[in-house]
Amino acid sequence: MPKKLTTSLFVALIALAVFDKTAGAQRVQVAYAGSMTAVMNRGLGPALRRDLRLRLEGRAQGAYGLAHLIISGAIRPDIFISITPGPMRIVLRAGFARRARPIARTQLVVAYSPHSRFANLFRAGTTAWWQILEKPGLRLGRTNPETDPQGRNFLLMLRAAGRQLGQPQLAQAIAGKPLNRRQIFPEAEVMARLQAGQLDASAAYQTQPVALGLPFIHLPWPLNLGPGSHRALAHIRLRLNGKNYRAGRLVFYAAILARAPHPRRARKLIHWLLRPAAQKILRQYGYDAAASARPLP
Repeated sequence: MPKKLTTSLFVALIALAVFDKTAGAQRVQVAYAGSMTAVMNRGLGPALRRDLRLRLEGRAQGAYGLAHLIISGAIRPDIFISITPGPMRIVLRAGFARRARPIARTQLVVAYSPHSRFANLFRAGTTAWWQILEKPGLRLGRTNPETDPQGRNFLLMLRAAGRQLGQPQLAQAIAGKPLNRRQIFPEAEVMARLQAGQLDASAAYQTQPVALGLPFIHLPWPLNLGPGSHRALAHIRLRLNGKNYRAGRLVFYAAILARAPHPRRARKLIHWLLRPAAQKILRQYGYDAAASARPLP
């Protein structure tokens, strides 16, 4: 290779290293609620690498399942991000974190497939959402209420709707048993099946269909579990495995774990999540500001 060409190539490589802000990014491990997969992979992850030179290594799963994996020692991430206070309180009470900060909130919606034979009914808005979900042959997807707050909150919402409408059997008519295996799928799989038209409709957080460009219908307050709804629905209970559960705030909480392998990087990430740049990305993916939500001590 000519000397002049070799020198030019060397200079080009040096320039690339100088201007590539992602070079030498350090990893930070985050266990997060499965509903955040899209914003983590396509939004926050690339921005985090660019802004802080941190490479996000994520584990997405139902928040309750992650909480139990953390306190059992099966996984050891730097940060845990849950939705609703319940999973985070498991970690806090076990001494695996000292404080959890609210970073965003969302609301419960019903997403539907544009390929569904019921799509026109959903779009028209002339038939009540619950009447469509009761239609024979409608394929509904939801997550496991034993391990995921979304699956649990969807069942609580159906029970609350049944009380409002004077139809105590509404939840049974739409969802069947709480652990109806025909409807239960991993969170990421629910959305994938909805996109492919293998499901007609699903329980979802607003952030999920927004990120994937899927249509959805809003639920009225307090059924959407918006701000203050946990108080309005305090009388609604769901019993699973001998325990009673109530509706939780749809707030995303982030905590640095006490045994974090990279505590300094974890602190940088948490501070960054609260700054305007990260909050703008969250809004682009359908997340609402945490607003008046308070930290969990």
